[in-house]
Amino acid sequence: MLGQYDGIPKTASWASAICGTPESTITEFARTVGKQDNVVMSHGYAAARCSGSEDIPQLFLTIACMGGHMGKPGNCYGPLWVDGSGCGGPALVKLGKGGDGWDVSSCVPLCSPDEKVVVRETGSNIIRTAADDNVNGLELYNAVLDGRYSNVGICWGGQWRPIEERECDIHLIWGEFSSALRAGADILRGIEAFKKVDFVVMRDHVPKMDCVYADIVLPLAGRQQQESLGTRREEVCYYSVVASPDDEAKPNRWVNEQLLERLGYDPAQVYPVSPQQALYNQMAGATVMNEKGEYETLFTITQSDIDEMGVEGAPQEGKIGLSEFKEKGIYTVERKAGDAFTHIGLADFFADPDANPLPSASGKFELFCQAKAETFNMISFDGRTFKPYPIYSEQTKPEAYRFRCFSPHYPRSAGSTYSNVLTLREAWPAPLLLNSKDAENLGISDGDVAHISSAAGSILRKVCVTSLIMEGTAGLPNGCWPKIDEEGIDRGGCGSTLIGGKPSGMGVTGHNNVWVNIEKWEDDELDEDCEWQSVIQASA
Repeated sequence: MLGQYDGIPKTASWASAICGTPESTITEFARTVGKQDNVVMSHGYAAARCSGSEDIPQLFLTIACMGGHMGKPGNCYGPLWVDGSGCGGPALVKLGKGGDGWDVSSCVPLCSPDEKVVVRETGSNIIRTAADDNVNGLELYNAVLDGRYSNVGICWGGQWRPIEERECDIHLIWGEFSSALRAGADILRGIEAFKKVDFVVMRDHVPKMDCVYADIVLPLAGRQQQESLGTRREEVCYYSVVASPDDEAKPNRWVNEQLLERLGYDPAQVYPVSPQQALYNQMAGATVMNEKGEYETLFTITQSDIDEMGVEGAPQEGKIGLSEFKEKGIYTVERKAGDAFTHIGLADFFADPDANPLPSASGKFELFCQAKAETFNMISFDGRTFKPYPIYSEQTKPEAYRFRCFSPHYPRSAGSTYSNVLTLREAWPAPLLLNSKDAENLGISDGDVAHISSAAGSILRKVCVTSLIMEGTAGLPNGCWPKIDEEGIDRGGCGSTLIGGKPSGMGVTGHNNVWVNIEKWEDDELDEDCEWQSVIQASA
């Protein structure tokens, strides 16, 4: 901060010139997060969706350490503290094992992969991945179209390896609940890739853009059409059937069973019990923690409950009747200040750091982390050098582009899911947000159509002129589906059309700081979003 490493003191005036936040606000923030206050430091994921954002987690950690905002009541830090956290303590409510879809290890692979395979469990999913091979999302379509990619291993679990150029020959695209042609980068190349491969299979409960370019779509029933359970740390929710499939949609399990059978497997090896029995097993085995830290049976289940579900089981006593739980739809552990369920992450470490070391080389928080620098530099896609400590990464402004475009969330859609609904498109037209002074300089008025272009592609959007965003920036609502015309212009306004496929740094995307040009569009009219819809042309 004092500039002893690079000669640039990180003062409020230095930061204000970069981010536009007034010096007084920066100073107020710095004083607020000092040691004298209890502070919850929580941030969303948007900052990580920027080119040059690799140091943000370490930077956030540094600020939290400087203020001492961890390991004590009223303090914490981390991303998106909404309904859970990485060190939020043991679950107060647990479900029983359903016995449904867990034993995939009993299936003998039809072929032996060339690379070593790593098996890892994530919740109820068991994932097999090649231990030392991975294609970065920004290079995905280049790998399909050009047959080349830069392998750096797999980020999950830190399975990195030195960057290495490799070749590949991809003929099949298999997608599950995929929105790559809306949310992924370089979607113009993506559409080419979908058209090039021999076969594209998609499975989803909503026909997203990827399904439009698929050879086969396996329609799945949605959560509203299936009975199920869900948990957070201190509650369990019951999802009842509120809509019945009136088309070809089938449960995900049914699709898996059909595929297993056609591949020569016995589906019963993976799914040994019926769906209802699996649900009952989860309910019967559900437990809740008491104030002694012991788990007790959660649900009281009667013989009538068992008969109604048509399953095998035995009556039991618990904290709440199963029928009452289903009627309420939720069970929540009662909480109060200072109760036995309170968990303060890292409290043991701060009480006795020597006896409770962290899993780092020093056993402590490493604001100067040599391992981080060595790892980052080993896999740097563009040769950028990373420091052991966090720094601000200056992004060079291309001469041809004037504006930084970001992608704010927007009421019309939840990611990709609802953006193809015409009534929602009519209610929320998703305009480009442009600063009033910038609009005046460009000769653009509220409601005009703008042509937004980057090195990767271009889109058309109507403009909402506002003073709520900074000069030199533009806000493009997240969630819009692409609509590519014969000239290659996206008339649907999908932000991913502007994101290129050349990774930089560690390969993060630049959805929230892409360089663009903006100019008034006067060639022809732009259809309202509610006047068109992406349609899947299906045939038997």
